[in-house]
Amino acid sequence: MDVRVGFDPAFNPGSGSRPQLPEDSILALVDTGATISCIDTSLVARLNLPFVDEQPFGGMAGSSVRPMHLAQIRVPALNFNLYGRFAAVDLLGGNQPHIVLLGRTFLHRFRMVYEGRTGSVVIENESAIVEPES
Repeated sequence: MDVRVGFDPAFNPGSGSRPQLPEDSILALVDTGATISCIDTSLVARLNLPFVDEQPFGGMAGSSVRPMHLAQIRVPALNFNLYGRFAAVDLLGGNQPHIVLLGRTFLHRFRMVYEGRTGSVVIENESAIVEPES
């Protein structure tokens, strides 16, 4: 799924407006097993996302304390902005093709249907339905 990532300090989540984000299309993975959403450390550094604090974090590689950064992620296909804290993790260092991971902090706002026999996925909200690219 393509997303836009950045931090617009003037963005007001309750205003109904969109944050002003870089136009670069970023590849994101929707991960139903991830509790929180993450951004690759190289993208965090490139965008100079504001550091908030550190948080214990667990995953397939074990547990560690990870830096948390503020960001906005725009999901154009769903007409949706996700704003909040994101863990900085080394996705590219783990040979992942994506540099954003959208976990349950993203998914709890949507309905997602996975058809196991075909591998098709549909994510929907009240205003849009999208079938992510595989």
